[in-house]
Amino acid sequence: MTDKQGKQAQAEKLLKGAYALKNSKDNARYYRDFAPIYDEQFAEALGYSYPSALAGIYMEQQQPDDNTPVLDVGCGTGLVAEALTSNSKIDGVDLSADMLSIAETKRCYRQLYCHDLTTGPGPLPGDYGGVVSAGTFTHGHLGPDALKDLLVVGRPGALFCIGINAHHFEQADFKKAFAGLLENLAISDYTEVVCDIFTGSSSHVGDQAIVTVFRKM
Repeated sequence: MTDKQGKQAQAEKLLKGAYALKNSKDNARYYRDFAPIYDEQFAEALGYSYPSALAGIYMEQQQPDDNTPVLDVGCGTGLVAEALTSNSKIDGVDLSADMLSIAETKRCYRQLYCHDLTTGPGPLPGDYGGVVSAGTFTHGHLGPDALKDLLVVGRPGALFCIGINAHHFEQADFKKAFAGLLENLAISDYTEVVCDIFTGSSSHVGDQAIVTVFRKM
């Protein structure tokens, strides 16, 4: 086994562990050990292109005059914020203080919140003009119930760009959740963009996310 293959095998083991998490306490415990090696031993080893792809989709849709500040949901170590190069007003929220400590060193955020979104919006202000998320709406993390709480933090007209693991999207019936939000006139301009989560040569190349793009009514 080459060094590259060994790194990919270790990264795939880390991803499998993340997908197996069951609750917020499990997440916090797991990412305490994962945080110091997340960027190099996971993101780089697996060609984790999802954060930059989602940031690109967001920047294609945004109107710079009215989509700031931006909230990065489940910001982790700050990979999405690093890709949002045209926006200097970005806040991040994550349940892992250890991941946030890595994000803080990158100086991409004006404010970071350590908060479990399964308990509601908590300390987050409600004036965001944009809300983005990559990697948090997936197996073992957030489900469709969190969408209503996210809407609370955006002001009317806010642009949302929420990525959801394609298998999780189907299994958790996100389609039904979004249909309800549209029917209740909570959101408008809803579209879906399919993007790859990984590039390169790992066994997870071909895994996809559904990036949901919409505005708060």
